[in-house]
Order: sequence, then structure tokens, then C-alpha cells
Amino acid sequence: KVGEYTIRVHKAGFIDPPPEDIDVKKAEEAAVQFRLQPLPQIATLTIKGALPGTMVYVDKDFAAMIGADGNANVSNIKPGDHTVELRREQALPKRFQRTFHVGDVITLSGPDVTLDKAVAEANPAPEVTAPAATEPSSAANKPAAANYSMETEGAQVRRGGGFVTYHVPKVAGHYTFAAQGRIGGFLKHSKLQWYAGYEDSENYVLFTLDGKRATVHEVRNGKSIEVSRMPFNVDSNQWVQADVWVRPNSVGARVKTPDGSWTDIGSVSSEGRDFTQGRVGFYIPGNDEVAVSNFRFSNR
Repeated sequence: KVGEYTIRVHKAGFIDPPPEDIDVKKAEEAAVQFRLQPLPQIATLTIKGALPGTMVYVDKDFAAMIGADGNANVSNIKPGDHTVELRREQALPKRFQRTFHVGDVITLSGPDVTLDKAVAEANPAPEVTAPAATEPSSAANKPAAANYSMETEGAQVRRGGGFVTYHVPKVAGHYTFAAQGRIGGFLKHSKLQWYAGYEDSENYVLFTLDGKRATVHEVRNGKSIEVSRMPFNVDSNQWVQADVWVRPNSVGARVKTPDGSWTDIGSVSSEGRDFTQGRVGFYIPGNDEVAVSNFRFSNR
């Protein structure tokens, strides 16, 4: 009939478009066009009551940072099973397996978002100190005994900081750890860098994994010399296991991915230079991030 009408359309699985008003006149045709857009096939993760600075990862990909109000929303999660992980510097991470359906809002709060503090143990391990318990000890050997072993349990995430020190060996031994380098930006490769024998900013040995290769540089008196370079492919955000040995006149390392085998990536030898007296840690420039898990030192 002739007159004014409001036309609405609805289709399951699509967003309802705004209604259209039309005026139907006698002996005329009135046409109305609607553009239907599919409903987003996503779910939402909500974090409430976490400490500011806590980082939220979904399937190992950074998803959100907890703000000053202790809350965060991740509203673009595809339906399916996902691993949600909460991480914060100097705290043990927490992981959750959750199944998301279209339109779901899954909330983590209360005890779920409370992360326990990571504890660094610098005392000797029982098997190392057992002989000392039955034998007299002198003041001369006490400082070395305190460095026979150390362990940082769980995982820590550090952002920036340049040369971040983890330990000073004092005695010959080796370090083991798992680490994951991260860098912001679309399609950028992560970079993982650690150092040993650090005396100052002009004297140290730097190990680098850039996603395609592994390199070792010796920096001495401010001059950097490439000692070793070899192919070593590792996907962005993939964990790498490392074994680093430190001796009075040499340092070196080997690495592996979870599904790979060990690869020696090179070593540096230098007579007259005691690498055991230098610092060991990670080089994290700018806003880059490095996650480190189960960092250990042993003289065995």
C-alpha cells in the first residue's frame, strides 16, 4: 500500500543492519538495499584483578598487558582449545588450558591471576656441599663454595635493560637454561642474545641467535670480532635450550630447539684472561623481551 514504511532484515549468523525508511508512492517501485556482514567468529578472554605489568600470552603469542586497574581484555580469540599464560618479571608463570566457543567470554580472576614469586637459590646443591659438611673448610674456599651452583626456578620475562646480569661463576662450570627471544613488530624475527666473561661494556663474549643463524663475537677493548657464524633456524617465539661452559681461558656454547639435536655454535679462547671472573647474563636492548626458564649453574 502507498505510505511510509520502516524495513528491517535479520539473518542468523549476520549482524543486523540498521533499518531503512522508505516512502512507497502510487504506481512507483521502491527499492531497498541491505549489506549483511557476518557475525565475528571469535571469543573473548577477560583478566580481572591481576598485578599491573602482568603479560598475557595466548598460545605463546603476546596478547595483552595488564593495566593500572588490574584488568585486560583479549577480544579476538578464535574458537577452539587454547593455552593461556600469565607472566610477570620475577614471578613464576601460570598456564591454563581453556576451550573457547563463538561468543564466549572466559574470565580469569582471584587466585588464578596471582603469580608466586620466583626464588633464586644461590646456595650450593646438596651433592656439592656434602663433602664440605664432613671436612674442615677455610676462609679461602668459602667464597668459591658459594658459587658452586645456583638455580632460578620457573620462568622470568625481562624487557630491555641492556646487559642484564644473572650470575658470576667464580669457578669453572657450565650454565643450562631455556630461553625465548621476542621483538615487537609484524613479521620481525625474534633475537636471543646472551653474554659471558663480561668485564665491562668493552670486554665480553656475545652469543646471538637471530632466527636464521648463530654467531659468536668476542668484544675486546671495544673492538668486536666475529669468531663463529653458522646456520641455526628457529621460529619466532620458539624456546631454545642452551648449554654454556665457562673456563678460566675459554667460553663456548651449544644450543637446541625442543625437537632438534644439539649444535655447537662456537667458542672463544683467550690466554691470560679469566672468564670465570666475568659476569654472565642476557643482552636485551630497547623494548625487546627475553623469557628465561630454569637458569642453572653447576661446576660439575
